[in-house]
Amino acid sequence: MTPQEQWEAWWAYHRANPDIWENFVRLTFIKIKQGHPRHSADSIMHAVRYEVDTDPVTSDKYKICNNYVAFYARLFADEFPDHAGFFRYRCSMADEFFGPL
Repeated sequence: MTPQEQWEAWWAYHRANPDIWENFVRLTFIKIKQGHPRHSADSIMHAVRYEVDTDPVTSDKYKICNNYVAFYARLFADEFPDHAGFFRYRCSMADEFFGPL
């Protein structure tokens, strides 16, 4: 899959499933408020998966591709620049769309 195709797939998923982003942001800010100087975006997404999977209303609705975690982490840094360093970033296709952090 090309970077452009990956971006388009993630963007369509993101727009169709806003509660994934809302949970990602909420759980990230919990870690920030707990005093964590850094945390894993992958860990946050696993917590989102757990919460969504245990919700009887949404459990069959969501499947979250691992490739999307980099996009969510970069979107968080873009939306909340005061916390841009909270996640560590490896080179990713997402860099083409958010820029390297």
